[in-house]
Amino acid sequence: MVASAAVYAVMARSMARELLPDELGGVLVDAMANHLRYHLYDLDLSQNKREERIVVFTTNYKDRLGPALLRSGRMDTHVYMGYCGWEAFKTLAKNYFLVDDHSLFPKIQALLSEVEVTPAVVAEMLLRSEDADVALRGLVELLRDQKKPGGREEK
Repeated sequence: MVASAAVYAVMARSMARELLPDELGGVLVDAMANHLRYHLYDLDLSQNKREERIVVFTTNYKDRLGPALLRSGRMDTHVYMGYCGWEAFKTLAKNYFLVDDHSLFPKIQALLSEVEVTPAVVAEMLLRSEDADVALRGLVELLRDQKKPGGREEK
């Protein structure tokens, strides 16, 4: 790993928190920085020397946006943020608890294949406790509740 990449791996999460105090917002900033290959630690927050900006638009209805808004130069990068799958969950679990495996992982993997839930909802559940066992049990309970008939599944 290059020195700058090592620094980013260690600092990005805490810096994202400084940029957006909301935990889920910090995760979003980190994810966007990773996707755009932008290094958060290169930001000089005390001075605005350039007029460049990164503007983030979000929508659940891209098909309803006008072509003038979607054209190149207005929105240059389009990122689909789908539901949380197994690989995304493993990344979140490793980021939050530094775990690669847990006794609840098989159950979570099975539930994630049956329920549509966003990574933000999963991250919110993982943030509810610093204890991995407690947080993962809470996630299993949420996923089971959403799987039940009449449960609130995200669509």
